[in-house]
Amino acid sequence: MLLKVMVNHYLKLLCLVLLLIMACDVCATTRIVDINGSGQYTSIQTAITACTVGDTVLVYPGRYYENITIRTSNISVISLEASNGDEEFIESTIIDGGSTSWGIWVIQNSQNVTIQGLSVTNSQVGIACGDNCSFNLINCNVFQNYAINGAGVGLTNCTAYLSGVKIYDNYALNQGGGMYIYGYMGTVNVTFDPVNRCSIYNNRAGAGQDIVAHS
Repeated sequence: MLLKVMVNHYLKLLCLVLLLIMACDVCATTRIVDINGSGQYTSIQTAITACTVGDTVLVYPGRYYENITIRTSNISVISLEASNGDEEFIESTIIDGGSTSWGIWVIQNSQNVTIQGLSVTNSQVGIACGDNCSFNLINCNVFQNYAINGAGVGLTNCTAYLSGVKIYDNYALNQGGGMYIYGYMGTVNVTFDPVNRCSIYNNRAGAGQDIVAHS
């Protein structure tokens, strides 16, 4: 009798967990950003700020003059390339940092953030990822950004997965024109997709033109 009660109890708990998971899936929202006004938002940052866990920000083509900050875990910021594979949407969906600050900054402790199908340019560090973050950078172009270190992509004590990313024509005054990786082994982990390979080229810096990694 006791065994039957315990089994029923665990079955109820299992059902509750499954219902919660399903509820989270149902609650996930796709937030459409269109600079021309046909979406829910005209600003990428406004859409990201409204996000909760599991949401997707879908960015329509345009040049967005913004400095994006991501604080929420388990969200995706993507262009139409993510849904149809058309590379033209990478080139036509642009985050322009306006030469004043970063293009995209994934704030420390943000986990499982995905950025796909975007171009990031004219920023002081194109894409930066802070301490204890994890993010996926997929099919993005990062070019003509400027910084002291890591003008294209700057990674500090984080976990990053890069697939099909082009990092080129960036300039760092000090080190790592294309990519700057900082952290001790175990605190920073960077993986490059061996199939959908990345291209890091024609970057300039005082030292370490394309990639610099050190602790």
